[in-house]
Amino acid sequence: MLSFELSEFFGIGFEKRFSGGRHVVFHKPFSNWVIQLFVRAGFGVTILFFEYDSVRDRYLRIYKASTELGHCQQALDRMLSAVAKVESLQIRLSRKYDLSVLSNLHGLKYLHIGSRLKHPIDLSANQKLETLSMSRSVASQITGITKLTNLTTVVAESVSQEFLGQLPKSIRSLAMSGWVTAGLNSKNLANVQKLSFDSLGKVEFGSLKPMPRIEHLSLRGVTEIKNPKGFKNTFPNLQVLSIEDADLMVRRILMDNLPAGCQVLQNITPEAAARLESM
Repeated sequence: MLSFELSEFFGIGFEKRFSGGRHVVFHKPFSNWVIQLFVRAGFGVTILFFEYDSVRDRYLRIYKASTELGHCQQALDRMLSAVAKVESLQIRLSRKYDLSVLSNLHGLKYLHIGSRLKHPIDLSANQKLETLSMSRSVASQITGITKLTNLTTVVAESVSQEFLGQLPKSIRSLAMSGWVTAGLNSKNLANVQKLSFDSLGKVEFGSLKPMPRIEHLSLRGVTEIKNPKGFKNTFPNLQVLSIEDADLMVRRILMDNLPAGCQVLQNITPEAAARLESM
């Protein structure tokens, strides 16, 4: 049985994104004056088209013509022309689009790119940008990041050491997935205070140089830890460790190798917590 929210059916909805900011979500193309009205009211904008590969379109076929890729690109271009003054923007699309127009949105402070890119994007002129979030494969097509001196938060998937080396020294919070790369020791990341990893798998802390500025570390999806004694040497001043989606043995190893005074936050049941304490 098919199910979807009424906001998706009517083409417009609302959500909170980034630092709790209000976003209006467009599930289909809307008139520019509607978009500008929300922007003037202080809303951020999320563009989330129901494209032809969505469940609803495959079964109901009510938007077949309007979801042809060329039509979507034209609609996207038009809608982005209406958000020149928006501060918070998300583009969450499943297909590959030309988003080079983002280079001209100089008022952006928060940007999420969740669409594959036809062409690289130069963000060097987006000097107000504070938070940049990207889906898989996007990071390799973003240039000009080094010049973003107000950029403090980056969220990315499976980035390269080259990408990490291009981040500005203003970065304070970095969230990644896939692996812990030696690129974390880049001088450009010397001021990072909050570090988050998702879907890590196997971790070997002995391969990393000490990161004394890290105060908050989030680990999700750790399945194995090598050289656990190197943990406190890598993060000697860690104040908070958050652990999610790890078995009890991994949690126990981490807790047994914490730097002095570090607080542990765990998303587990009381029963599991009791078993952990007894290990």
